Order: sequence, then structure tokens, then C-alpha cells
Amino acid sequence: MAVSQALVVELGEESPGARAWRRLLRRKSALFGLIIIVALVLVALLAPLIAPFDPTQQSWTTIRKPPSAQHWFGTDESGRDLLSRVMFGARASLMLRWWVRGLARPSPFFDEQTGAPRVAPRVLTREARERTHS
Repeated sequence: MAVSQALVVELGEESPGARAWRRLLRRKSALFGLIIIVALVLVALLAPLIAPFDPTQQSWTTIRKPPSAQHWFGTDESGRDLLSRVMFGARASLMLRWWVRGLARPSPFFDEQTGAPRVAPRVLTREARERTHS
């Protein structure tokens, strides 16, 4: 706390990022939420290393077993471990998030402010000109 106050005094004003971190650290529920999100992202990234079973491996002897010491979330109708499937599902969701984020980047074909196609007005005006000149 003294370091952040010293930075504020030294620089004259606090940066928006420093202000956000300071406010986040003051709110216990927000900090708890951040810890949960970081834990879920780590589980998703480390799923191949920490998953107890192969998420696609079927076992006919463990069909629809309730949660136990061996299968913490139980098993599904094909005998697959649900905890491993949840871990790998989080991994797939995280990959999808990055893929969608890549699609949302600004494109030379769309206006960044409105999202409208940049090519369409030129095409429409060209068609309008051709109709009037013919």
C-alpha cells in the first residue's frame, strides 16, 4: 500500500491500471472471483498433465458410477471419467475464446466503428451509376 501511495505522490497521478488493481485488491469478492478464473484457466491449460484419466477412454465396468475417490465427478453412460472430460472441455472452451477473439479483430473489409462492410457502399454506388448511364 505504501508503495502505491509513493508512486502516486511521485508521479502526480495514478495510472488507470494501477487504480484498477488497487480497487480489485480491496474487494474480497472480486479477488476471490479472479482467483477462481485463474484456477480454471490453469486447469484448462494443464489438462493433459493433471487429468486423472483419458477423457475419451471408455470402460464398461464403470458405467454411470457415482462420485468416488477414484472418479471425483463420477462417470458417464460410457464409463468415461467426468472430471477429465470437464478439464478437457474447459480447454476446448479456452481455445474457442482465442479463436473468436481473433475473428473479432479489426478487418480491412469492415468499418471499425459501425461494423458495416467497407466494400458495399462502393459496389452499390457503382451499380447505381451503371443503371443511370445505361
